Amino acid sequence: MKFSLTAQITEVKRELALRKNVYAQRVAGHKMKQAEADMHRDLMMNVQATLEWLQANEKTIRGYVEAMNAAPELKDKIPLVVFFESDADRDELIAAFKERTGMRTVKF
Repeated sequence: MKFSLTAQITEVKRELALRKNVYAQRVAGHKMKQAEADMHRDLMMNVQATLEWLQANEKTIRGYVEAMNAAPELKDKIPLVVFFESDADRDELIAAFKERTGMRTVKF
Protein backbone atom coordinates (compact mmCIF):
# COMPACT_ATOMS: atom_id res chain seq x y z
CA MET A 1 0.00 0.00 0.00
CA LYS A 2 1.30 3.47 -0.87
CA PHE A 3 1.00 6.44 1.46
CA SER A 4 1.41 10.12 0.69
CA LEU A 5 4.44 12.03 1.90
CA THR A 6 2.16 13.98 4.23
CA ALA A 7 0.90 10.74 5.80
CA GLN A 8 4.46 9.43 6.14
CA ILE A 9 5.63 12.65 7.79
CA THR A 10 2.70 12.55 10.19
CA GLU A 11 3.53 8.95 11.09
CA VAL A 12 7.20 9.75 11.71
CA LYS A 13 6.19 12.61 14.00
CA ARG A 14 3.82 10.28 15.88
CA GLU A 15 6.54 7.68 16.19
CA LEU A 16 9.00 10.26 17.51
CA ALA A 17 6.51 11.33 20.18
CA LEU A 18 5.95 7.71 21.23
CA ARG A 19 9.65 6.94 21.31
CA LYS A 20 10.34 9.95 23.50
CA ASN A 21 8.29 8.41 26.31
CA VAL A 22 9.36 4.81 25.71
CA TYR A 23 13.06 5.63 25.51
CA ALA A 24 12.91 7.77 28.65
CA GLN A 25 11.40 4.82 30.54
CA ARG A 26 13.95 2.37 29.11
CA VAL A 27 16.87 4.65 30.00
CA ALA A 28 15.50 5.19 33.51
CA GLY A 29 15.10 1.40 33.88
CA HIS A 30 18.69 0.82 32.67
CA LYS A 31 17.43 -1.19 29.68
CA MET A 32 18.83 1.31 27.18
CA LYS A 33 21.71 3.74 27.25
CA GLN A 34 20.99 7.41 26.67
CA ALA A 35 23.40 7.45 23.73
CA GLU A 36 21.44 4.68 22.02
CA ALA A 37 18.14 6.47 22.63
CA ASP A 38 19.63 9.67 21.22
CA MET A 39 20.92 7.85 18.14
CA HIS A 40 17.53 6.27 17.38
CA ARG A 41 15.79 9.61 17.92
CA ASP A 42 18.28 11.37 15.64
CA LEU A 43 17.81 8.72 12.94
CA MET A 44 14.05 9.23 12.96
CA MET A 45 14.52 12.99 12.88
CA ASN A 46 16.67 12.51 9.79
CA VAL A 47 13.91 10.38 8.23
CA GLN A 48 11.49 13.22 8.93
CA ALA A 49 13.84 15.81 7.41
CA THR A 50 14.33 13.66 4.30
CA LEU A 51 10.58 13.21 3.81
CA GLU A 52 9.99 16.93 4.32
CA TRP A 53 12.71 17.74 1.77
CA LEU A 54 11.15 15.32 -0.71
CA GLN A 55 7.76 16.92 -0.15
CA ALA A 56 9.15 20.43 -0.64
CA ASN A 57 10.89 19.35 -3.87
CA GLU A 58 8.30 16.86 -5.13
CA LYS A 59 7.25 18.93 -8.16
CA THR A 60 10.85 19.32 -9.37
CA ILE A 61 11.66 15.64 -8.81
CA ARG A 62 8.52 14.44 -10.58
CA GLY A 63 9.20 16.81 -13.48
CA TYR A 64 12.72 15.48 -13.89
CA VAL A 65 11.55 11.85 -13.77
CA GLU A 66 8.77 12.55 -16.27
CA ALA A 67 11.26 14.21 -18.63
CA MET A 68 13.56 11.19 -18.40
CA ASN A 69 10.70 8.76 -19.02
CA ALA A 70 9.36 10.77 -21.96
CA ALA A 71 12.70 11.14 -23.70
CA PRO A 72 15.33 8.70 -22.39
CA GLU A 73 17.64 9.65 -25.28
CA LEU A 74 17.96 13.09 -23.66
CA LYS A 75 19.08 11.69 -20.32
CA ASP A 76 22.58 13.11 -20.61
CA LYS A 77 21.34 16.43 -22.01
CA ILE A 78 18.83 17.43 -19.32
CA PRO A 79 20.70 18.84 -16.33
CA LEU A 80 20.04 17.72 -12.81
CA VAL A 81 20.18 20.78 -10.59
CA VAL A 82 21.36 20.23 -7.04
CA PHE A 83 21.41 22.90 -4.35
CA PHE A 84 23.68 22.59 -1.33
CA GLU A 85 23.26 24.16 2.07
CA SER A 86 27.00 24.69 2.35
CA ASP A 87 30.25 24.35 0.45
CA ALA A 88 31.18 21.50 2.79
CA ASP A 89 28.05 19.56 1.75
CA ARG A 90 28.91 20.14 -1.91
CA ASP A 91 32.51 19.03 -1.42
CA GLU A 92 31.42 15.91 0.48
CA LEU A 93 29.05 14.87 -2.31
CA ILE A 94 31.68 15.47 -5.00
CA ALA A 95 34.24 13.41 -3.08
CA ALA A 96 31.77 10.54 -2.60
CA PHE A 97 30.78 10.66 -6.28
CA LYS A 98 34.41 10.57 -7.41
CA GLU A 99 35.19 7.68 -5.07
CA ARG A 100 32.23 5.59 -6.23
CA THR A 101 32.62 6.28 -9.94
CA GLY A 102 36.38 6.51 -10.23
CA MET A 103 36.03 9.83 -12.04
CA ARG A 104 38.77 12.37 -11.50
CA THR A 105 36.82 15.48 -12.39
CA VAL A 106 33.23 16.57 -12.09
CA LYS A 107 31.89 19.40 -14.25
CA PHE A 108 29.40 21.94 -13.02
